[in-house]
Amino acid sequence: MKIRIDERTHEGTAVEILMAFCNENYFHDEFPDMEGYIRYEQATFVQLTGQPCPLPEKGTTEERARALLHNLAAIDALEVLSDE
Repeated sequence: MKIRIDERTHEGTAVEILMAFCNENYFHDEFPDMEGYIRYEQATFVQLTGQPCPLPEKGTTEERARALLHNLAAIDALEVLSDE
């Protein structure tokens, strides 16, 4: 997967991209695992937009991370350049 946010490009799996966000944005010690960070970002999305942020309930962490990134792209918070 390849995304662009704030003039910067990030490439890797959806989990790797979210891990980079977590590490870059002072959250690296705040969440015990990626699922916790995904839940935090999902709740923040809903709080800030007033819109649902649907993620697969029974999906893998990768599937949930990918869905989160696509939800963020839908509100123009980032651009998905490639989803391979």
